[in-house]
Amino acid sequence: MKESASAAAARSPRPARDPYVSIVIPVFNDSMELARQLTDLRAHFGNVEIIVSDGASWDDPGAVAAGFDTRFVESEPGRGPQMNAGAAAANGDVLWFLHADSVVDPGSIGAIERALSDPDVIGGAFRFSLAKNTWYKPMLDACVAWRTNTLRQAYGDQGIFVRAEVFRLLGGYPPIVSMEDLVFYRRLRETGPLAALDIPIGVNPRRWESDGFLRTTARNLIAWFWWDLRGKGRARGGA
Repeated sequence: MKESASAAAARSPRPARDPYVSIVIPVFNDSMELARQLTDLRAHFGNVEIIVSDGASWDDPGAVAAGFDTRFVESEPGRGPQMNAGAAAANGDVLWFLHADSVVDPGSIGAIERALSDPDVIGGAFRFSLAKNTWYKPMLDACVAWRTNTLRQAYGDQGIFVRAEVFRLLGGYPPIVSMEDLVFYRRLRETGPLAALDIPIGVNPRRWESDGFLRTTARNLIAWFWWDLRGKGRARGGA
């Protein structure tokens, strides 16, 4: 009889020590943002393991990664494949996936460790905070908080973290061209308890600025409806 991911994860031994976190950052022509991100991560977390996973960039992110004593792997383009490649190279008990343009709080890893001190919790995400004061920031932040806390759905820009054993049991991110984060997080919540951390993660507003608030929000809502509420990710993402 095939064992469920949640049952297998429950049987797997968990470390008595605080989890060792590996940070995975997928990049595609993000070298400027990556340099700022790595500067912050090293200042906040010292020698934590960081893996930069590149999807055929032409702005030399490898040189940026080398300057911060960071592991660098190459992958086929696409956030899903890149995050899976980075996770495969990671040594940590916990995988923390970040976008290159995210702004992280110095207390983030401590918050992850406290959340995962509960052996039943398998992962989670951070509180969305648009990293620029705009007229729509309060409304956007509040809507995402409602979605995360009430519907238990987070996107990749919220800094998804997961126990490495659970990530591998689920087969990683699904091989789809978009919304891999939404599908993966839904599979996580179907597997076990998740933590919605009340620690902010700054999200770059460039999508809203380039495409407009209404268009970007409408596109996100349509994608959420299609991939999550209607369950389209289950057939193609493999739950």
